[in-house]
Amino acid sequence: MSADSIVLERTVCSISCPAYRLRLSRDGSVHFQSRNPGEEQRVATDTFDPAAFGWLLAEAERIEFYYLPGDVARSKAMCQTPMPGYPANITTIYGDATKSVRNYSGCLYSLNDLWRAKPLERLREFESSIDSVAGSQRWIRPLGAGCPTAAETGDERCGVVPSRADP
Repeated sequence: MSADSIVLERTVCSISCPAYRLRLSRDGSVHFQSRNPGEEQRVATDTFDPAAFGWLLAEAERIEFYYLPGDVARSKAMCQTPMPGYPANITTIYGDATKSVRNYSGCLYSLNDLWRAKPLERLREFESSIDSVAGSQRWIRPLGAGCPTAAETGDERCGVVPSRADP
């Protein structure tokens, strides 16, 4: 599929989760905007290897991004029990076939529902890959008290999950 940009938005939550918007363009430019309360004017721009954009699109195909529901929390097949207070991550791929997926981080599932976990796990890994390619970690605040990283807690509702493998 042809695409010209990928946007990842992480929303505020009831604890100190960093909120921001990233836009990665096919030409290798990245634009960051904080969405933290009081910091909405904080922006940054930089570049990344444009080949990584193609890698991200291939990852979107691999995880079947275009077949995911537009709102995970409204899909009983993917989100049996939405818990309140968690942030949402909205990923949009703009191009010939624009697709947006709102991934509510508070979708929980039991051990009997592990089949639900696989698509959510792949989507969350894709979101983390977008962060990794953009290098967003350098711009994100707060990632400290009240919001440990997922690597420390195993909980992905706050902050950026370090990518398992860079492209």
